[in-house]
This record gives sequence, C-alpha cells and structure tokens, in this order.
Amino acid sequence: MAELLRSLEAPRRLAAHLRAVHDVAVELADWVGDRYPDLAVDRNAVLFGAATHDMGKTVHPEELSEPGSAHEAAGRDVLLEHGFTTDLARFVTTHASWDSPDVTIEELLVSTADKIWKDKRVPDLEDRLVQVLAAATGREPWEEYLALDDLLTQIGTHPPSARPPGGLPHQPVTHPACLLSPCPRWRLGPCLKPAAQGGGYVAAAATV
Repeated sequence: MAELLRSLEAPRRLAAHLRAVHDVAVELADWVGDRYPDLAVDRNAVLFGAATHDMGKTVHPEELSEPGSAHEAAGRDVLLEHGFTTDLARFVTTHASWDSPDVTIEELLVSTADKIWKDKRVPDLEDRLVQVLAAATGREPWEEYLALDDLLTQIGTHPPSARPPGGLPHQPVTHPACLLSPCPRWRLGPCLKPAAQGGGYVAAAATV
C-alpha cells in the first residue's frame, strides 16, 4: 500500500492518517476476534479498508482540510483501476455511510477506527456496532457497550501512534452515566431498570 501511495504522490498528511486508522483497526479487529471468536469477521478486509478508506483524497487533496465527499467515488475508482476487487474497494464509499441498513461488521469497524484514532466518539455509530456484537453473543446490549466503551476510551486516550513501548495500558473505566435517568445510551448496568412509562431507565432501588 505504501508503494501505491507513493505512485499516486499522496500527501504525507494523508499517508499518516491512513496509517493511524489502520493501526487502530488492528486493535479493534483483534479485540473482536478475541471477545467474539464465533463472529465471522474478515480481518484482512478490515485492515485493507482502514488503510485505503481515504485513498480518493489523492485526487481531491482539498478534502484533507475541508469537508467533502468527492473523494469517496474517486477513491473507489483509483482502487479498481489498480486491480483491487469491488469488495475491497467498497470501504472508500462505505466508511462514511455506516448508517446503511445493510452495513457489515467490517464496515462498522473501519468507520469506528476512522473516528477513534482522533478520540472522536459517535454514539449512533457505536450503537450500531453494539447491536451487531450483542446479536452475535446473545448478551445484553449494555454489557457489550461497556466492554466496547472501555476499549475505545483506552485507544482514544492512548492511540497507537503516541503509545510508549509495551502496548496499551489497562485502565478500568467507570461509567457515571449509569446513574442517570433516563440512560443516555447503553449504559444500563444492574443499577438500572426500564422505566414503566415514557421509555428510558430509572434507578432500581433494590440494587442502588
């Protein structure tokens, strides 16, 4: 991939971004593989997608510093022209459309890596990923959210590019939002129960 970037005269800023997102994707994919061994995930596709998702910015470098989506179709064309399959080239157009009804786990992981490398949290994106993970295990969504939130918090706080030798330090994360009503998202630990009316969650007196 480095050779392709050089042949396209990719800006150094773009190359650094793609490397950062790829490195985060490695950790996300490995975590999913360890925690969800029965969930079919194409790890190689995830890493390829992370490393190429913004390839179209070699054609539209202005979108490195300004909002825009022209790079998406352009990046897909670049990859296809260089012999990559449609299945692999799809990530340059799907990384920004993770809310599609037929989004795959691989696409969700690439989209998440593209946010977390700069410690940006996108609740709707994370909720989609939580839904997939919970469905794969049969566990409650709040369980999978807490596990994912712990991981994303650690990666966001200690991104691979800025991490000292020795890897990712383990820093247990507390979730004060678990004590809020209504629960803002999946933070529904045993201290909460569904509200009787109006949706949301309230503190369960027996367990608080």
